[in-house]
Amino acid sequence: MRRIPVWGVLAALVAVSTLVRAWAGLRIPTPWIAADEMIYSELGRSLWETGRLEILGADTAFYSVVHPALIGLPLALFDTAFGYDVARVLQAFVMSFTAVPVFLWGRRLMDERWALAAAALTLALPAFAYSGLLMTETVFLPTMTLAAWAAASALERPTPRAQALLVGAVALAVLTRLQALVLVPAVLLAAVLFALSQRRWASLRQVVPALVALVVLAAVWASTVAFGAYGLAGETEYDVADAARFVLYHAADVVFFTGVVPVCAVAFLLLRPPASPGTSAYLAVTVAITCGLVAEVGMFASRYVGRLAERDLIAVAPLLFLGFALWADGGAPRGRWA
Repeated sequence: MRRIPVWGVLAALVAVSTLVRAWAGLRIPTPWIAADEMIYSELGRSLWETGRLEILGADTAFYSVVHPALIGLPLALFDTAFGYDVARVLQAFVMSFTAVPVFLWGRRLMDERWALAAAALTLALPAFAYSGLLMTETVFLPTMTLAAWAAASALERPTPRAQALLVGAVALAVLTRLQALVLVPAVLLAAVLFALSQRRWASLRQVVPALVALVVLAAVWASTVAFGAYGLAGETEYDVADAARFVLYHAADVVFFTGVVPVCAVAFLLLRPPASPGTSAYLAVTVAITCGLVAEVGMFASRYVGRLAERDLIAVAPLLFLGFALWADGGAPRGRWA
């Protein structure tokens, strides 16, 4: 393995994942999830044929732009059956491409082989079965991973370019799926956690331009699109006890579906003395995004799902796998108290 260029191994991982997921996805009877798949397919076809996001020629509330743009071209070019299959192959590739930002982020924190391990664990997620369905999860996973990496990079090196990339990555994730709005408060929390871990409040002041830009974008979005097709979720009153119970359920589910050990590994890293800026930025972003998504999904599920909404949490998995690889790369330290 040492003789194979690391990029060759990464490319092979993505290629194998794409082929396997496409093969498995094409065997799924379609459509499987109603009415979501029908909605996204109609939005995509409309976007490429008319330049507007419509369903059967009628205006509709906002769902997504990025995902319909991805799947809409084959649906517009070919007949429905063949276009559907081409779209699913595209989704298998895009979802598998999540391994690339995981690896690029990881190799800045650890040995390249452990960064590859984190990428491989990401590709092993059972949730990749969604690549066989026309669902936003296929694009949401890579865009959320990209946004998390951009947030950590901006905290570690708050250059104008890094902060601009952060704002752009968050906007891309929101345009993919409205659930990504949680990134705005999560990035704010991550900036505070990073300043505390480094004991330098100057680091918080350095990212003020990006934080202000995110708040402004969120305000503009709230005054125009708001929660789009999920507007009712933003207007509903939630029972505090039920919401807390479902948040706890989903926190436990994160531990479970990532294999327990990655969450423990991140906890071990948090219990150690202040780490390097890169590791501190990673931990701040991982804790903030994980807490934000668990709270958001738990509250929503308490009112509209009534059970575990695990597919809405898969974006935390690559972050936790990176923590496991980082912990293992450092010799898997674990004191008795930890």
